[in-house]
Amino acid sequence: MARLLSFSAYSVRPPQSGDSQPGGNRVMRSMRIVADKPGRHHARPRRPSGRTVLAALAAGLAVSCAAPIEQFYPDTCYAQDNVYNNPALGFALVYAPGWQVVCDPGDMDRAQRSAASMLHAQKAELLYAGQTREGGQGTRAIAENLNRTNEEYLATVRGLNVYSIEQDLGAVVFAGGSVPMVKWEYVHAGLRYVEFLFRAGTCNVRVAFWTTPDRYSEFLPVYEQIMGTLSLRPGM
Repeated sequence: MARLLSFSAYSVRPPQSGDSQPGGNRVMRSMRIVADKPGRHHARPRRPSGRTVLAALAAGLAVSCAAPIEQFYPDTCYAQDNVYNNPALGFALVYAPGWQVVCDPGDMDRAQRSAASMLHAQKAELLYAGQTREGGQGTRAIAENLNRTNEEYLATVRGLNVYSIEQDLGAVVFAGGSVPMVKWEYVHAGLRYVEFLFRAGTCNVRVAFWTTPDRYSEFLPVYEQIMGTLSLRPGM
């Protein structure tokens, strides 16, 4: 199964110029976040293709993760029903059949654990990472206890990633479910992304999906349908 986890658009500190880079392929190396170097010019990334597309969690995340990573917000996702449940944050989400979602950092691969470790050190959490069975689409969720509105959180994310995102396609209020959300679309490393930002208590949560541009319009309704299943525990 192809490894399909790309990380883009952090709201926490992007990798710095001195951070080590994992090996990986061209797609992985082309995805380095460069928000800390506004004067730097970059060649246009090559268009990813085939099963090498979506090849890792962004370069610059080579963090040692030999020690177990404590979860701030323990959660579960069972393959039998595809229900992601986070009792600590008080929300649940139902994925469509065919998705494989990993919540426990101990079960993640090295690149995913590196990302989880980096986010954890900055008091944020990689809640889960996943992909479709054939490896053509990816997903992940990040939570941060910032107590900001969806619009404020989006502004923070955009500001930190203005130099790493190739094209910002805009953000709108998403009315596809019962939970207030903002939907943000952009292009990064030749891939089309959509992120859904919402609040769970005082935590800001971002759920992202991505795939190749030629498949994006076909699967955007699927991503929106998944987010339409989002439910919050009363009082959250």
